Amino acid sequence: MPPGRRAVTGADAACTGAVLRRLLRDVLPPDARVLAVGPHAADVIALVAGLAAHTTVLVGDAEQARGLAVVYPAGVDVRVGAIGGGAGPVAFDAVLALDGLDHVPGLDGPEPWIDRLHLLTAYATGAPQHGLPADRREPDGDRPPPPDGAVPDSAEAAGAVMPRAKPVLVVGCLNAFSLVGLLDARPPGQRPVGRGAPRAARDGLAPPGSPAALAAALDAAGVVPGTLYAAFGPDGMPHTLLDTALTVDADGFAARAAVRGMEAAARGLPLVSPIGGAAGAAADAGLLAALPERWLAVSGARGRPLYTRGGGDLVVAAEPEPDGWRLTPVADPPAPGRAVPDPDPSPLRASAAAVPERIPEGETVERQLRRQAATGDVAAVRVLAAELGAWLRAYHVDRPDALVCLDDLVPDGPDLVPGVLGQVWGEPVGSGEVLAAAWHRWHERLAAAGGGHPWPPWMSADDLVAVWLDAAGEPPAPEVLAQGRRIAAALRDAEGPPVAPADLRTALAAAASAGEHTAQLSAHIAGLTRSLQLRDEQLRVREERIRAQRAELRRIRGSRSFRLVRLLQRPRQLARALARRLHLR
Repeated sequence: MPPGRRAVTGADAACTGAVLRRLLRDVLPPDARVLAVGPHAADVIALVAGLAAHTTVLVGDAEQARGLAVVYPAGVDVRVGAIGGGAGPVAFDAVLALDGLDHVPGLDGPEPWIDRLHLLTAYATGAPQHGLPADRREPDGDRPPPPDGAVPDSAEAAGAVMPRAKPVLVVGCLNAFSLVGLLDARPPGQRPVGRGAPRAARDGLAPPGSPAALAAALDAAGVVPGTLYAAFGPDGMPHTLLDTALTVDADGFAARAAVRGMEAAARGLPLVSPIGGAAGAAADAGLLAALPERWLAVSGARGRPLYTRGGGDLVVAAEPEPDGWRLTPVADPPAPGRAVPDPDPSPLRASAAAVPERIPEGETVERQLRRQAATGDVAAVRVLAAELGAWLRAYHVDRPDALVCLDDLVPDGPDLVPGVLGQVWGEPVGSGEVLAAAWHRWHERLAAAGGGHPWPPWMSADDLVAVWLDAAGEPPAPEVLAQGRRIAAALRDAEGPPVAPADLRTALAAAASAGEHTAQLSAHIAGLTRSLQLRDEQLRVREERIRAQRAELRRIRGSRSFRLVRLLQRPRQLARALARRLHLR
């Protein structure tokens, strides 16, 4: 087995998720013979087995094969062998390697990636070894039978069939330059296999490192050109699949879906810097296709240009139009063999009926509000809030259960169009409560992003939401604010709030800000101390002057001249005193 290969069994295997299953439903031919190379998730294999006439899974060792055979549906043929190990002509209508080519060894152990790709594509032609150069092919001949009780070697026992004119090939390729991987603060030893490994350890065996290199490798292997998807989302569970050939508007729907996928992939990870700002900068630079977690190449069939997660179990397939996107939302049904989760007690649900048929390009209401708040343009915020309130009251008449998220709401001329989340509330709710929830959510996202606003910092969240509700023409009653807070909390819980500590850049910025604030406070304290010292000195000088003046005053009052002046100021007393003196004489 390749060194460092992760042990994968059952539901922990390979790529999975509703988006990936939706893609496979679109590209797999019906009643086909399918070969899955490497361990694949149980729900994916269950889906494939439900669509295909025969499903074979090729893994690298017998113990792993036995573990997978227990969790895979009945009828799935789990076999052991190396890529290209079949000596006879074996052809498949579809060949899958969703988790890449690193989990099954080549004929000589660890093979260069390009050689493994050649061997993989040859399975669709019925001659696995013919994918190798002539000097590396093994001579034909009978192989010894496997030991008693062992799983049969390779896929040759599946038999030979006539190959399809265009067999379907779906190959995953891990991206060592993914944005989430670059910002991951964990040491290399704590990352998934292939993340953070030294370049020297991967030379010669490494997969292509860019969409152009992957396309060139597929072309060299004789693969019919198809669709190359950038897969954004948690490793092994794509949130968004985006055709790398598309020209993506930095403020458009496709860029938002890709950024959401990156944020989902970064949720719960310690980061060097915030993922949102870096993802937005990548979208502005047109580099989103180079920074996903992995790429997924599809040949022999064509899926939709964009797949993304909506709210709940919704998956939305999108096709570009001249001025927007045509949306096809579908609730992801439970895959065969997959347990149905218990009903959620929360009234929050996702409904395909709440997703519009079309969404225009352009920035969201949330982005407009952030820009206006950052510049301190309160008047513009109030105008936009009034327009939002008027639109929501009219929209609420037609969709009384639909919720509104400002990061999923796009202006379309004088109108507003909701996006792909499709969230609805299962209890009676008024337009004021829906709007209060939208404002609460916007405030939470603004605070999490570290955005500024012109309102006083001592105003609480409820105070701010009350101001914005009033600007939107809705009375900010306490019960409306409380219900809006409850709905916003349900939306936050459905997304899955980040549980990791603050990213390194934010922590360093906070530490630097705290140090600067401490220095400012120290300077202020020093200034106040100096002022108090000067004031104390002034008070001492004043006290000394007062004491000197009082002593001088006592000396003056005790003098004969002072007594004479006082006597002259009183004529009657002076007259009596003179009369007494004259009488005595």
